[in-house]
Parts: sequence; structure tokens; C-alpha cells
Amino acid sequence: VRKGDASAWLVEELNRRIDRFTYRPHTVNQLPSTTWAKPPYFSNADEQGNLNDIVASAINGEHTYALGVELAEARFKVKFEGAESEPEAS
Repeated sequence: VRKGDASAWLVEELNRRIDRFTYRPHTVNQLPSTTWAKPPYFSNADEQGNLNDIVASAINGEHTYALGVELAEARFKVKFEGAESEPEAS
């Protein structure tokens, strides 16, 4: 990997995304398909999911967050939505 080549961009982008979604999870609602997101945020910082999106971004020439972050956010909401409002067993 040399500074400025495609491999360097991939590694730098992966580090940027992991940093962003680990330390600023609320920024997930700034992505194109997750403007609906609200706390608590899942904001997946999974390396493999983000790497897959970065490879897709490199291929299609546009930033993609679909599988690494946006789908994970939606799955988290579906799985846990309403968990706080369900009645406790007595």
C-alpha cells in the first residue's frame, strides 16, 4: 500500500467509517437511507460490513453504506423496537 493509491484509499476509508460509527453513532441518521433513525442508535462499526460497502463504493463510484451500516440499523430497530414498551411479566 502506498499513499495515494487505491489500496490506501480503501484502508483510510475503512478507518474513517469505523471511527465515525464507533465514536459518533448519531451520525447514522445523516446517511441517505437512514434519515429516519433515532436514539438509541446501533450504527454498526463492523469491519467486514463496512469493508464490503467500501468495495462496492469503489466499484460503483459512489459512497455506499447500504449493508454495513444502513441495513444493520434497520435490523436493530426491527429487532428491538417496542422492547421498552412491552409489559413486564408479573
